[in-house]
Amino acid sequence: MRILVIRFSSLGDVVLTTAIFPNLKAHWPAAEVTVLTRRAYADVFDGNPYVDHVRVFDPREQPFSKLTKEVREEGFDLCIDLQGNVRSFLVRMIGGVARAILVEKSLWARWALVWFKRESPSLRRSVREKILDCLGPLGVGAKFSETQLFPSNTDAVLTSFEVDPSLSLIGLAPGAKHATKRWNPEKFAEAANRLGMASNKTVLILGDKSDRPIADKVAALLKLPFKNLAGWTNLKELIAVVSKLSVLVTNDSGLLHIAEAMKIPLVAVFGPTVPAFGFAPYRDSSHVAELPGLSCRPCTLHGDEICPLKHHRCMEDLMAENVLETLQSRHPRVGGDPGRKGYLGSAAADDVGL
Repeated sequence: MRILVIRFSSLGDVVLTTAIFPNLKAHWPAAEVTVLTRRAYADVFDGNPYVDHVRVFDPREQPFSKLTKEVREEGFDLCIDLQGNVRSFLVRMIGGVARAILVEKSLWARWALVWFKRESPSLRRSVREKILDCLGPLGVGAKFSETQLFPSNTDAVLTSFEVDPSLSLIGLAPGAKHATKRWNPEKFAEAANRLGMASNKTVLILGDKSDRPIADKVAALLKLPFKNLAGWTNLKELIAVVSKLSVLVTNDSGLLHIAEAMKIPLVAVFGPTVPAFGFAPYRDSSHVAELPGLSCRPCTLHGDEICPLKHHRCMEDLMAENVLETLQSRHPRVGGDPGRKGYLGSAAADDVGL
């Protein structure tokens, strides 16, 4: 049994695919499972015991015709297409895969939510759950439902960036591809300062090269020790660093899903996008901070560069207090007054492993 799983991008979506692989191997232990993804995301599958091969595609390096030829030569028995676009369709068709299962993307239902603010029943299942739904037509039970990453040499990676692996680390992920999905850097810094005030923690600012400008703004406002790693880690190193965090405060971005795959407690800030799109965190230790009651939400599927109504209230009106209250409300042992600046009770630190 030769199985091809396709998901080219983006980072968060690629991480979500990891929920399906242990189920495939449990049902077909001798199957050869190959993932087809963009080169930039190949390290998501590094060390994954349920993935036998990772085939990478980069249109700058390889003609698409060569890719489809190689897929045909592999002679795959089954393709699980988790991308669901023209390129993945052509891989399946020209590659001559014997059987294909296509994920339900509910794209029109998401657009209906944006345009008409009407939620379809098809949005009641998350993207991760819809990925697992692909197992049903194959007669494969979804015994495992969690996303998983397998970082290695984590202490050595931290040490290479002059971070003591024994420290309790607060992670900040202030970046996002589109500007409207980025929470205010001043509020990121305030939340971190108040989380760290309880007992002298260290902050790690995380992201890629495009996140450096906002990461620098956050760094300039921090009042506790920090290391700004935004743009300095490759994906493999980033995964290793995230695995050592005590807690993460993040926008709706790929880092949310990386942290969840490694069971890191987190608060995810949602603004122009909404959890109903299917990308909300699912673990009990993960929480969403958002501003309810705004009739303009959601205003976009993926974020934009400028708020369509020019006020950006979904992010501007969401305060550090809201984020800290979100964390506290889901952890009964959390103490302190989230409205009091510079203070978060020590029970909060204990409860999230700080």
